This record gives sequence, C-alpha cells and structure tokens, in this order.
Amino acid sequence: MHLEGAGETRISELRVGDRVLSTRGYETVLGFLHQLRGGSSSFLTVSHSDGEFRATENHLVFAAEGSKAVGYLRVGEQIFVSTSAPTSEILEVREGKSSLGMFSPLTASGTVVVDGVVASIYGQPSKRGKLTHGSAHAAFFPVRAYHALGLTRMFGHINLHGLARSAKNI
Repeated sequence: MHLEGAGETRISELRVGDRVLSTRGYETVLGFLHQLRGGSSSFLTVSHSDGEFRATENHLVFAAEGSKAVGYLRVGEQIFVSTSAPTSEILEVREGKSSLGMFSPLTASGTVVVDGVVASIYGQPSKRGKLTHGSAHAAFFPVRAYHALGLTRMFGHINLHGLARSAKNI
C-alpha cells in the first residue's frame, strides 16, 4: 500500500489514522474490517499486464464489467490498476498460502490501491453470495458517518471486526 509521506508500506504495518492511496487520493484509515495477524491463510495471486497482486478469493476488485470477487477473475479479463490508466489484462491466476495474516483497512471511499491495483475494501460473504462494492459500501454507511461526524473523539473507535462478521448476514 502507498502510505502518504512514507511510500510503499506493508498492509500489516498500517495503523488507524494513517493516510493511504485510494480512488480519491489519500484517505485516512478509519479502522479495519479485518486485522488478522499470523496464521496460515489462502490467497490468489493475479498476474496482469502491469504487474501482480494478492488477495483472498472473496475480496472485491474492479473489473471492466464492475466489482467482482478475485476468485471469479479469469485470464483475459480486464481489471483497473489506476483511476486514470487504462485497464490491465489478467494473464494468470494462481493459488497460494501466506502466514502474514489478512487485513482490510476501512476508508471513506471503501477503496484502496494495493500492489498498484484499485481494490474495494469489502469482500463477498461467501463463494455462493454475490455482493457488489456498492451494496457493501451502502451497508457500512453508518460506520463512515460515525467517523465523519467526529464521534470517535467522544466515544472512541467501534469494533469493526464484529460488525464485518455481522454484515455477512446482509
């Protein structure tokens, strides 16, 4: 991830209050939907004409036809690697394991740029469920409003981990 004033930074090193690159420029990390350190986790590495990125199969990215879970991406499809650049063609999708954990920082736009790819901060609740970025972003409006109204200064940060698990039922 690209951290304002510090350059490329591991997503595991982000903290609440850091400013990360998103579709709207740099945005403040409001909290984390997932912040699971260590442990073995499965992910997909997607190689495309401009590089590669790693994400879980249910994580949403922006393809030419709209938001889509990484597990549904196919060779030859186009994904957005920048808000100002043309799309990039997917060359390969392969499975892998990691012991680094899983992280999803919450931003006001619901987007981040990871490994040079424009990504949603949201994921589908299951392989069978179809959730778009727009519907997930709407579901988290109360959380973003809580931060925008400055309620964290009065009441502190809310536990987003439990809220993210509850959102799977939406």
